[in-house]
Amino acid sequence: CKTHRESVESLNKQITEREAALREFGMGLKEAEGVLSEGLRNLSSSSTEHATSVELDVDEVLRYAHTISYTTEAQEGWEPHVPMIG
Repeated sequence: CKTHRESVESLNKQITEREAALREFGMGLKEAEGVLSEGLRNLSSSSTEHATSVELDVDEVLRYAHTISYTTEAQEGWEPHVPMIG
């Protein structure tokens, strides 16, 4: 049948076009992956170059924690173990 053959040809053309679009999309994803990987490598290497070591006095940190714990309060309606939203 001529109509059947035309239908099959039309479907094959659609399949070919969609496969080409998927290949192009896949190549774009690979390119994006490369850009992101390079960015992460650059960030990782630059953060280690600029990192400085800081020594903290544990007693001083605890004193500060006690100080702020007495000067702050929970929001109105706060309930333990309930996620804070907003």
